[in-house]
Amino acid sequence: MSLLRNLGAISILCVIIMAAPFSISSQEESNDIDALFEDEIIVQQDSDTLGQEESQDSFIGQTNPLQSFLKTETVKIGGNISGTVSASWTWNDPWTVGFDLANPDSHELAPALNSLLYFDSRPEEDFRVHGSFKTAWPFAETKSFLDSATLVTVTDPDTMTTTSKSVRVPDVRIFELFSDFQLGDNAYLRFGKATVKWGVGYFFSPADIINLESINILDPTVQREGPLQFRVFVPYGPSQNPLSFYSIFDTDNQDFENTALAAKAEFLLGNYELGLSGYYRYDTSERGALTLTGPLGNFDIFAEGVIARGSPKAFYSSFKSTPPYYNKISSDDIRNT
Repeated sequence: MSLLRNLGAISILCVIIMAAPFSISSQEESNDIDALFEDEIIVQQDSDTLGQEESQDSFIGQTNPLQSFLKTETVKIGGNISGTVSASWTWNDPWTVGFDLANPDSHELAPALNSLLYFDSRPEEDFRVHGSFKTAWPFAETKSFLDSATLVTVTDPDTMTTTSKSVRVPDVRIFELFSDFQLGDNAYLRFGKATVKWGVGYFFSPADIINLESINILDPTVQREGPLQFRVFVPYGPSQNPLSFYSIFDTDNQDFENTALAAKAEFLLGNYELGLSGYYRYDTSERGALTLTGPLGNFDIFAEGVIARGSPKAFYSSFKSTPPYYNKISSDDIRNT
């Protein structure tokens, strides 16, 4: 019996020793659960810490998840740089006797270095300012101007004495400079010099009417320069289709007659996007454009077309040997051609 008692005591002791770590672990894990049913533990905090936590909680609750994209505390600055070196050799008549491949009639080396620098600022969710500048090597050009001239009565104009000076002008130009602002969620406005994307073509885009530059087929992805404009962008319909109105100002003659008006509307027709646009200016031809983009099987197609009343080109009558040597056809006559 004493042996059985000793074995029983040893067994109980082993069970207690083995269960002790699990008991300690269970107590540690159950502290948080038991604390839910115990008295509240009050921790004294100073007023500054409490105020900071309350302000952080209210800030987190009121922050717009898109605010980080629509509003920035700093000004973003960036840009790009590109350089090329091209060489060309010319042989005027390579089929004659004595042609020497190593001795061309002319040759040319043309290095080029271009850069663009931009800034973008969004101090408020409904206000944005964007600008970009371009420069190119040699980063300056020489301009000559007449300094003085002495007017004398002579029969030979070559005897007139004049003096001129030259000055180096930095080759820096403003490529874009505009501001965006909005009237609630109903209208988005833009004023400034900016690129306008109307056409959908890659190498050729006749619907790209507003921009001051046409597509460069050697570099079709380069951004084109746009005019000074005032744009009103209005989303409408359940699909929030865009409707845009433009007032485009002339660079040389700022007048009502030289200010162009344009509008564009875009629609969703199934899987296709259809764009209708119109352009009017008094001294040039009116134009309307149609664009279409969408899938066709495994392919993405795009098409565009333009219809014009008259021609935006300048036409002249036949030249004569006596003044006036030619006559320019008026814009009203151009519309009737």
